[in-house]
Amino acid sequence: MFRSWSKEDRNHYGSSEVMQELEKSVIDTLKRLDILHKRAAAEGTPPVEPVDPAVGQSVDNLAASLDGLAGSLGNVADAAASDDALDDPDDEDSDEDVKASVINDLKDLVKSAIEKDDIVLAYKIERTIEEILEEEY
Repeated sequence: MFRSWSKEDRNHYGSSEVMQELEKSVIDTLKRLDILHKRAAAEGTPPVEPVDPAVGQSVDNLAASLDGLAGSLGNVADAAASDDALDDPDDEDSDEDVKASVINDLKDLVKSAIEKDDIVLAYKIERTIEEILEEEY
């Protein structure tokens, strides 16, 4: 890409301190990331266990609900190929049940985050809930 620029643009880019500092910063960050990656691979990082078992249970429930939602959405996509499958009310009910389950699990995570005084995490989870609810409309 750099070679397709005009001579004047290349000259300004080459003499720009901002771009030189950005390039230097990106290269340094990539080097540090590579070092950390090599250390992690050499040490063999153990799996991270949640501090609170309730959080672990909520995350597991959320993962199961998301798997169910993904499966339901996959079934809906497959059913979209045939007109008969779209008229099946059971598929819509199961999707709504999965969404409700995911929302309930997210609300449990919000409560847990608030109890741990992690307001930022609670806010992010609440925004996720709002986005899920907005998709329904």
